[in-house]
Amino acid sequence: MHRIGVNGDRLADESGQIGGGSAVMKEGGTLHFVFSDVFTFEGDAISRLETYQVNLG
Repeated sequence: MHRIGVNGDRLADESGQIGGGSAVMKEGGTLHFVFSDVFTFEGDAISRLETYQVNLG
């Protein structure tokens, strides 16, 4: 198992959030990424969550 430390920034609005961050790998090196989470609601409850992540290197 690989352990990582994550540091990230995000921006949230009423329909989801976008952000990015970096993870320091146990073996060395840094992984940079961006993500987007999209929430679908039914009434006041979240009925679906879609998450997209792109590793930048």
